[in-house]
Amino acid sequence: MKYLVPFTLLTMTPLASAVVVGIDNFDYPNGDIGGQAGGTGFNYDNFDGAVTASASNWNSLDFGGGAQNVAGGALTTLGGGGLREYNGPIEGAGDPSNDSQDDHERSGAARGAGQVFYRFDMTRSAGAEWGGVSSMDFGAERLFFGVPGADFANDNAGLEISGGGGTALTGINLVDGQTYTMVAAIDFDNGLVGLFVNPTGFSDFWNPADGSNSADATLAYTGTNWSTGVRLASGGSDVTTWDNLTVALNDPNDVRLSVPEPAAGLLGGLAGLLLLRRRR
Repeated sequence: MKYLVPFTLLTMTPLASAVVVGIDNFDYPNGDIGGQAGGTGFNYDNFDGAVTASASNWNSLDFGGGAQNVAGGALTTLGGGGLREYNGPIEGAGDPSNDSQDDHERSGAARGAGQVFYRFDMTRSAGAEWGGVSSMDFGAERLFFGVPGADFANDNAGLEISGGGGTALTGINLVDGQTYTMVAAIDFDNGLVGLFVNPTGFSDFWNPADGSNSADATLAYTGTNWSTGVRLASGGSDVTTWDNLTVALNDPNDVRLSVPEPAAGLLGGLAGLLLLRRRR
């Protein structure tokens, strides 16, 4: 099932600087993902909040295992993955000397502040080992969401801070051949990362104001790195399949999580007091 637009839940107060970076349903001809630049968005310059004239494209990454292909309107990875940067005027490795200008590599990056959200569908095969979506800081993986290498034999969904920073498992063992929807949250402001497996509407939430959430697994995260691109990758002897990718900044609604309304309790209390006064 293809999702053409993000589902937005109603909130009383819109979140500042919220933007859908991009949506990709992998509606490409069968073949290598490298060079494909479809989908919606991936042309947002986060440096000045503007849409750019061109979109970033997918880079095919081979870790020595096989091809990273589109097949039947979905991405399949095997011993590698696909990387798509958030966009800006220039794609590249990043030049810190240009950070004060609006023409440097990855002007679309999140710069260690706010929130980054990913929503994606993942289907594992029997021969798949590790497999997940990663937040990239130019060429370096910083965070991983999916099935970490720590417990891939049990297909245990979880998240991992790259470089030995810690792993949190959900205890949810994924069934081979079954599609799971996952939502990953990177909350720089509240020092937290989280993973949801098959989240459900209003029942699942992330609050950017304080980091409160209903995630299936969370980890404290104090990194101040940039998030410049999203990578979908896997290892093993058989493919992992990906679909319906959304990348969003700062608004959980854009990945179909709800946002608790902090004023709701206060408004309810005031209504009760008014009713009590009238009865008197």
